[in-house]
Amino acid sequence: VYMIFSTLFIALIVLLEAGPVYLLFKAEVAGKAVTWGQWVFILTSFTMVFIVACVAVLRPLKAGLKALSEYE
Repeated sequence: VYMIFSTLFIALIVLLEAGPVYLLFKAEVAGKAVTWGQWVFILTSFTMVFIVACVAVLRPLKAGLKALSEYE
């Protein structure tokens, strides 16, 4: 189960970051500025990555603390 969730986590992070990284790379190579709409998409995507990463850390931590308190 751990390996499945780890793989899904990595896939989700890569999926969320692929679009914004492509937009930034494409703008840099073409020498063009990133539009406001693209910045909104980029910031939304990176915010979602931050939220997913926080959930991936805090949820197991909370479950582990609960299991330890029940063990005592």
